[in-house]
Amino acid sequence: MIGNRGVLRLGYYNHGHYICDTEGQLYVSFDIAIWADRFVVLCDEFVVFLNRSRGNPFEKSEIPKSFYPLNKRVKLVDIGLQRPHWQKVFGLGLDKQAIINATSSLDWIIIQGPTPQQNVIAKSVHSNCKIATVLVGLWKKWPNQMYRQSGLKSLFKEKMINVLKWYNQYQTRLLLNKYADLPLGNNLAMPVFYKCRKPFTLVSKGLVKESEIRFQQREPIDKVHIKLVFFSRLDPEKNLELILLAISELKALGRIVELKVYGGTPMKEYLDLIRKNIVMLGLEKEVHLVGEFPNHKKLEIFQDADIYIFNTCTTEGFPRTIWEAMATGIPIVCANYLGADQFFKNGEVLLFEQNNILDLVQKILTLSDDDSMRKKMIESAYNLLQQNTLEKSTENIIRVLTNQNERE
Repeated sequence: MIGNRGVLRLGYYNHGHYICDTEGQLYVSFDIAIWADRFVVLCDEFVVFLNRSRGNPFEKSEIPKSFYPLNKRVKLVDIGLQRPHWQKVFGLGLDKQAIINATSSLDWIIIQGPTPQQNVIAKSVHSNCKIATVLVGLWKKWPNQMYRQSGLKSLFKEKMINVLKWYNQYQTRLLLNKYADLPLGNNLAMPVFYKCRKPFTLVSKGLVKESEIRFQQREPIDKVHIKLVFFSRLDPEKNLELILLAISELKALGRIVELKVYGGTPMKEYLDLIRKNIVMLGLEKEVHLVGEFPNHKKLEIFQDADIYIFNTCTTEGFPRTIWEAMATGIPIVCANYLGADQFFKNGEVLLFEQNNILDLVQKILTLSDDDSMRKKMIESAYNLLQQNTLEKSTENIIRVLTNQNERE
């Protein structure tokens, strides 16, 4: 029965890496940590397969804010040093024997993709162990709207990345149609995008616990002073430039708009561009670059804003921050990325045409001015979240795996 131990022995591969501190504590990214906490309760055995970080062991003070302790009941299999994507494609440095040995006693392994290393992992899994995918993204070429770093080196890098993305689409088709016993993913556009010929099961990777849902009826938005929030890695794919232009348009309409931007970036050139745009548009008082914040602070941040804007100029699986925003009852304006309109069918978010400034402006105005629509949207989002909490989504994955076992 779901929720009791003894259900199955499950493995999980994620392209992320683990960090070890000087005291022997293991740390992993937030999404791996929270899944591990949950699956170790639902399964008889839960094993994670991860590359190790360069520089281990780290001092505790050096552990990134985005990394969390790995549950001590979880077994970790070191599959080799974390390497660049192009090396992962060929399985360079991958400890295949460790994968074979560890999967020989497992019922299933979930391979999260798309990643460059996914097929090499799949081919290393012991024949006793069945393979399920959890696809969480769609890789396409960079669009014209996306910022590029200057120089020939950057141009060459983009061409190489696009080659890797094209090859990864081919890899993912192989993974779904040849290696996987059970194709799973979190976006309904995936079966067509990856030309999946097997039955495809939609699953969510909800990471909001039921206890974290702080849904509450919000006061009407101040139609003159609107508080917006952007919470993501500060990456060119997220196209913050579009949101800045939208705020400039709103300001010209006489609206007072405040935008707090949470997120960091290793790209100094891109951060400089954002700061330059803020000054050029005269938004120094309206836009605040807060920087990187710990993941567990998100819920507090969303509660303090009127509207959450999720933007991307590329593709997504299902953004984790949308679930987290829904947990606070904040209304969401979201770019209509590939597959979004297939998932949000009951007005859970307000979709705007991707890369369309005027449509984004209009949707912000609509959401701030129409109290009735906003209340219905928040209610619909709450109902959707209730079906896709951490507890519900992990239980559903276990149910899908065990049902597959029974059919076979």
